[in-house]
Amino acid sequence: MKNLEATSIKAVVLGHAVADALGVPVEFRSRGELMDDPVCGMRGFGTYGVPAGSWSDDTSMSVAALDHIAGGSVNWQAVMENFGRWYYDGKYTPTDLTFDVGGTCARAIEAYFVHGETMKTCGLSDENSNGNGSLMRIHPFSLMAYARYRNDGAWEDMIVQASALTHAHERSCLACKIYTLILFHLLDHADKKSVRLALQQAVDEYADSTEIEHYGRLFEEDFAALSVGEIYSSGYVVDTLEAAVWCLLTTESYEECVLRAVNLGEDTDTVAAVAGGLAGALYGYEAIPAEWLDTLIRRDMIEEMCERAAEGWCEENKKLLDMKGLRIVDLHMHVVPGIDDGSKSIEESLELLRLSISQGVTDVFCTSHNGYSQKDGEKYRAAFQALAEAVKAESLPIRLYEGCEVLCTGDYMEDIIYGLKCGAFPTLGKTDYVLTELYPDTRPSEALTIVRTLCERGYHPIIAHMERNYNMTGAMVSTLIGAGALIQVNAHSFVVERDMQIRERARRLLRNRYIHFLGSDAHRLSHRPPDVASGVQYVLDHADEDYAKEITYGNAEKLLEI
Repeated sequence: MKNLEATSIKAVVLGHAVADALGVPVEFRSRGELMDDPVCGMRGFGTYGVPAGSWSDDTSMSVAALDHIAGGSVNWQAVMENFGRWYYDGKYTPTDLTFDVGGTCARAIEAYFVHGETMKTCGLSDENSNGNGSLMRIHPFSLMAYARYRNDGAWEDMIVQASALTHAHERSCLACKIYTLILFHLLDHADKKSVRLALQQAVDEYADSTEIEHYGRLFEEDFAALSVGEIYSSGYVVDTLEAAVWCLLTTESYEECVLRAVNLGEDTDTVAAVAGGLAGALYGYEAIPAEWLDTLIRRDMIEEMCERAAEGWCEENKKLLDMKGLRIVDLHMHVVPGIDDGSKSIEESLELLRLSISQGVTDVFCTSHNGYSQKDGEKYRAAFQALAEAVKAESLPIRLYEGCEVLCTGDYMEDIIYGLKCGAFPTLGKTDYVLTELYPDTRPSEALTIVRTLCERGYHPIIAHMERNYNMTGAMVSTLIGAGALIQVNAHSFVVERDMQIRERARRLLRNRYIHFLGSDAHRLSHRPPDVASGVQYVLDHADEDYAKEITYGNAEKLLEI
């Protein structure tokens, strides 16, 4: 297995998106019509009246998933939330308008958002719900599976779960697994022989599946010799997979492959998109015509996601952490339910903690925002205790500590001190350390006043997510540290943070060794779920091992006995 680099991810994801855009203007046109007027390049308008370079639901749902999983972890509720943003709000579309929505995908999304189904039950499982709507969006999960789970069996469960969000029938799930095996082999070897090896592996591994017979033609030695008249290009998942693989095997370039797929007619965008992702893996990113890439709308958004994925996926972070003897203490997490804008229920809190555990987190400071009264503090402690008991009942291997994220301004420090004294604001683990939040535009002089006031009253401020404070230069951060402050940075800011200025400030703080603690600042499954592994990996790659140990857990150990 090779390391998966950004160019390889772009080859598949943009190979898929470009082919999708080629097919959009002529979707539902017959093969005969396209023989008379074949697609030879990017067109505008046509079936949906959208400009050239517009992609359909195939790419929208794919990038909606990629935007979440690029960070290195998978939370299925977060994926569904992104599907909802696409379906209802037009996010992840080329023109801010949702169009071309498959019936099964629409019913699954509505089952989740309107009818209260869960991620495990919203996907349709009847035999008539075997359209190509999960196959068309499976490639981001396949790429992540290649990078993270290729050498164990976990990838199959991941692919099945990804399909089942909308298409839960075994036939659709099997198509996604076969596609994934083909992609794996193409990424390994980049030749057509690898397609045959992948198909043979599928026959061997899925021989007991009751659905394998539906893909029988694919496994025949002379499949590529079938005539174009024997290839069907409908929205049925079997037809789509066959047509895409046939186009790949019977052409000699990315361009030839995707144009052949489009000109088969009918479900032109999806057949081309599935073929395009595979052709991208076979021929590489440079093989995609530059003119087509330049025409693709919001290409930069998709490429940025691919680059985040390359950083977030390409090392098995938790295994590397284990090998180095590291663990992670999350100093900043809004996981106590019903207190602030974080977790809303015990069930959501437990799922957030499971995600943290999967990334190597062993200890969490539960730093909610809180009110100013003693009663608010009592409410927090009751909720914290209920969560701790639930964690114990579930036997989750993680330790919880009290805390509070205290928003401070220079004008209200007496109120802050009162809240700390009366217990409204729980300190970190019952120590004198206070997780201190500043407004992003807090002036340096005001920040210094806040730090000095807390220190004078016997508290030790730890400034939360310092990288968000755009008024703080390196010299000012050094001054705050000299005045008694310690610094916490959100782990996701190093790699997956979309604001490049915030990302660069986090990296600069690391280079200057101004960071003392890491946190996730996780809130909810649908809003900033725990994402620390990729950031810790960045720290391992860019700091010496002793400093990495200090900021991942060593300084927290000094804070209290862990």
